[in-house]
Amino acid sequence: MNNTLCVFISSLFFCLSHIFSFENNSGNLTSTFIVGIIYGYSFLSTGSCISSIVPHVLNNILCAGFVWYIWISQV
Repeated sequence: MNNTLCVFISSLFFCLSHIFSFENNSGNLTSTFIVGIIYGYSFLSTGSCISSIVPHVLNNILCAGFVWYIWISQV
């Protein structure tokens, strides 16, 4: 199987694994699919999972901080 197809399939699974996070918002699912493609090609270009894991963790921290800020500002 070629690399492009592998990245496409893994990005699809990445997108589907986040489907319940976005309440079926197609715009968010599309951007998640695109980010999955970026992470996939990042892995292929470096040969290391770290190049995909670090940006994913940083994104999660940023989102959690944003949600925390919104939650605190409403209290």
